[in-house]
Amino acid sequence: MKNLLPLIGLGLLISTSLISQNLCTDTSNFFTFQFNNSDYTIVKDGKSWSDAMACANQLGGVLAQIDSQEEQDAIWDEIQNANIINSNTVAPDGGQGSYIWLGGTDAGVEGDWVWIDLDGNTTQFWQGAADGNPVSGLYNNWGNEPDDYLGQQDGLALGLTSWPLGAAGEWNDVNVENLLYFIVESDVDTSSSGGGGNNDTTSIVENNNQLTDNVVLYPNPASNYFFIQSNDIVKVEIINTLGQIVFKQKFLPQNKIDVSGFIEGLFIVKIFTKNDKILTQNLKIIR
Repeated sequence: MKNLLPLIGLGLLISTSLISQNLCTDTSNFFTFQFNNSDYTIVKDGKSWSDAMACANQLGGVLAQIDSQEEQDAIWDEIQNANIINSNTVAPDGGQGSYIWLGGTDAGVEGDWVWIDLDGNTTQFWQGAADGNPVSGLYNNWGNEPDDYLGQQDGLALGLTSWPLGAAGEWNDVNVENLLYFIVESDVDTSSSGGGGNNDTTSIVENNNQLTDNVVLYPNPASNYFFIQSNDIVKVEIINTLGQIVFKQKFLPQNKIDVSGFIEGLFIVKIFTKNDKILTQNLKIIR
């Protein structure tokens, strides 16, 4: 947003009903299934790691965290049923293999591989390169990886095909700017019947904590500041794509939030309401 004049128009034209329908990806790209107490959605839409994580948050979940061989096997079995076109989700720096994003990253500290949950908390599961070690005995399924090729590989991906240092089904570290499919993990919605591998999009869409009719966020994208218009908010947090809370404050109606010191990129705005709901909205900051 280059000047302030468009803000008046945006304030009048924007409606939360439009925001809530403006999903980060088309639901026709979804393939859903369940394992244990989680819903999973394979999203067949190429995005960078940070965009995929932001989209997962918008859909009410996170990029998938794999904690056991049983979970790995269940996900791998469902991937075979998802009608993925491997050539549409290739990481050139990953030995030209095809991949799908998971929720691990070492973008914070090189070699400290962490999972990020919906609250922005991190859990380290691996330390070091291919000759490193699991942390606290947590599960991993690396190929002969990670190797941080060219010093540019900070995103965790599951290989759909073999590559020179690993086999299909194993994990690799690849450049976070690759446009890859991704897997969203969220809590099971017990209000719906769910089901495995049936491409039912109801659960994840209903779990999507989009803004409601009495909450409006604008402008988006933002440059130096944005507004949230509501009488029902008690607190606002902004979370970066590493899961770190970079802004937190109590909220007053029609508050103006200064983001002039933020870097460009995607963030998650987390809104806490008076009736104990937590709403999320993607925010893009541009300069």
